[in-house]
Amino acid sequence: MAFKRSRQPNNSNNKGYNHNYLQQQNQETEKQNELKIEHLKNKVIGIKSISYDIQNEIRSQNQLLDELENNFSSANSLLDRTSQLKIFKMVKCAYFLTMDVSIFDIVLKGRFFTGFKDYCSLMLSTFSTFLSSYFERHLTQGEPI
Repeated sequence: MAFKRSRQPNNSNNKGYNHNYLQQQNQETEKQNELKIEHLKNKVIGIKSISYDIQNEIRSQNQLLDELENNFSSANSLLDRTSQLKIFKMVKCAYFLTMDVSIFDIVLKGRFFTGFKDYCSLMLSTFSTFLSSYFERHLTQGEPI
């Protein structure tokens, strides 16, 4: 009878080889994991820095928008006051013009208006006088109408 030999090497040597190989694999995997963690950490720091930059930019743009809104509000109120003054001046001018035309009509014609027709013609002449003096003044001063 012949004995059959096992094809595997001695189990004690095989276990030591496997243990050393597994330790090297684990160490290599740990090194790779640490490198990946460090790389990921750097990416997170970069993203955090970018988010702070975006936050600062948004704050500065909001501040600029607030200043712009304040400037528009003050310009709008200034324009409102200017237009109110212009309207007041136009009404004041029209009032005095109406008085002048009325007095002119009374003095030169020697009569008061007697009916609706005379009143309408007086108002039409007053309005046309006002418009002509208004346009004449603006055209001679070079102001836009």
